[in-house]
Order: sequence, then C-alpha cells, then structure tokens
Amino acid sequence: MHPAGFKLADNLGTYWGNNFEAMYLAGIAAGAATESNQLGFITAFPIPNILASVNAFHLGAKSVNPD
Repeated sequence: MHPAGFKLADNLGTYWGNNFEAMYLAGIAAGAATESNQLGFITAFPIPNILASVNAFHLGAKSVNPD
C-alpha cells in the first residue's frame, strides 16, 4: 500500500486520506495567530495530496486573515 498514489505497480495498492480538512483548520489557527502576516508551509514533493494540503492551509489562513 502506498499512501499518496504516485508509485504504481501491479502488486501495489494506493489510498489517500482526507488530511486537507485538518490542514484547513491549521491554516485558520495560523492565520489567526500570525503577527507578521507571513506563513510558511514546507513540503517534500509536489504531488496532488500535498498540493491539496497546501491549498487548504492557504484558504484556511485567508478565511481569517486576508492580509
């Protein structure tokens, strides 16, 4: 089993959890807590589930702090 789906093989299954929902909440917390209006998000690979998390974090932060 591979948790992201970017490795494929005949004998390998893949799955993807909905962690972007938690990342949205983390973005809300970070957006509310920042005093500098600067946030960061470090990732390892630009794969779909990571990009969904980055986008969810960004949208969560923007929902409470549009700056």
